[in-house]
Amino acid sequence: MPASVAKDIEKIMRNFLWGSSTTTLILKNGASIQFWSDKWDRNFVLKDRFSSIYKLSKQKKVYVKDMISTNGVWNFSFKRNLNEQKAGEIANLLHLLEDFTIAVHTNEEEDDRKWNFATEFSVDSCYTSLEIDGFLVFPHKQIWNPKIPLKVSFLVWCLCHNGAPTLEFLHQAGKVNSPTCHLCNEETENQETIKSKLWEWSVKKNRNMIKRIWGILPFAIWWTIWRERNNRVFNNKKRSIEQLIISVKYTLL
Repeated sequence: MPASVAKDIEKIMRNFLWGSSTTTLILKNGASIQFWSDKWDRNFVLKDRFSSIYKLSKQKKVYVKDMISTNGVWNFSFKRNLNEQKAGEIANLLHLLEDFTIAVHTNEEEDDRKWNFATEFSVDSCYTSLEIDGFLVFPHKQIWNPKIPLKVSFLVWCLCHNGAPTLEFLHQAGKVNSPTCHLCNEETENQETIKSKLWEWSVKKNRNMIKRIWGILPFAIWWTIWRERNNRVFNNKKRSIEQLIISVKYTLL
């Protein structure tokens, strides 16, 4: 895996698992919580609430613990002397911090985070956190199905997250001559149009064998169409509808 891709995945994972929407910071000794950038005081970030003071601060990446002196006094360091207005803002900030002064100064326990979707973190609660208004954004149970080849699941995963290498993207990167869809020869192939051709399927209920087939049939169709698209784009080869149907049936065997 390219280092840049691994770095992006790590960043996405870190923001999801440790972002303010999924976890809540529990301030204890303040040794690992950033004073200005983390949401630990009430329901806001101090650098946003007191932006003018933050701009003047010399300690923009300081931790909460390091902001308190050995005498239990909040220690601010600014680039220049503050005018009367800025001094008033400091007074308001100190008023907000009153409840934390003694607690942080005397606490030796390490800071913690609370997972917002369950008492303890689990894979199940992680998927729950992906729900918006009761609708699951990422259909994990259908996509990561052990009966479906991993390369097919990965294709559908990319489609879910608007990450498929569409002709529009490849055209902008100079990899293909035209962004026009090779399946309809009419519209530009982008994330929305490619999903409209692959994604309009639902699972039907019936007897066990039929249920199993309908559970994996959409994946067989999506994979067949995707391979046909690639053959038309990169190999200049085209199959008939009848041949594609046979290919779908063969994939299900």
